[in-house]
Amino acid sequence: MKLVFIFICSIFFVACSNKKKVSEKSIKKGVEYIDQEEYIKAINHFQFLLKNELDDLSKAVIYRNISISFQSMGVLDSAKYYAKKSYTNAPNDSFEFFLNKADYFLLVNHVSEALLNLEQAKEIDPNRQEVYNRYCSVYSGEYGDVFFNPELAEKNAIQACKINPGRIVKEQLGSIYFQNEKYKQSARIFKELIGKYPLNEKYTFYMGQAIYFGGNENKGIELMKHAAERDDSCKVMFQEIFENR
Repeated sequence: MKLVFIFICSIFFVACSNKKKVSEKSIKKGVEYIDQEEYIKAINHFQFLLKNELDDLSKAVIYRNISISFQSMGVLDSAKYYAKKSYTNAPNDSFEFFLNKADYFLLVNHVSEALLNLEQAKEIDPNRQEVYNRYCSVYSGEYGDVFFNPELAEKNAIQACKINPGRIVKEQLGSIYFQNEKYKQSARIFKELIGKYPLNEKYTFYMGQAIYFGGNENKGIELMKHAAERDDSCKVMFQEIFENR
């Protein structure tokens, strides 16, 4: 009987492992849509995954990514709704519980509570990029001047990039370098992003902006104009910089 029990347990373990592997692969596909700024595809993909029988942790991760997609699109009511679902579905006292709760508090502008939850998440796992990414957003002034600390913003952006140098994290670091008037470092980051995402005109614009404020005005204007002619958001940014000059 003992041997039979061990054999059955082994089968169950393999089955669970395979299910988990498929789930992680599916979630990764949705995250790739977010990375490519295809937010509607990401939302549809994650909504489809929710039709399956999922464990609480998978649900929490999926809800968080749906919230991030809506936030990136500027649909804040839906972002808040899914952010709340992301932490209420997470296992209590897990990393995801505290990270997702911090995301919800940031969306409703309760920044102090968000920071407390980020500390809890960091204690559980200090090697997760998401925590440092959120710290950087807070200290960069994104949620008000009360928490503005450019040195801490840069420190956390660098740490996030060391752990996982993805597109969003790299973009954040390039923006922080620009904010801290480290224009050469900012231009270098956006040049790297242009190499990986040549169709994203924002990165051409941001590189030109860094070069312009770094002293090479002609080259900077050339790059910003190039982006502004091809992207409406870049056109607006170009007008904002030069309308009073």
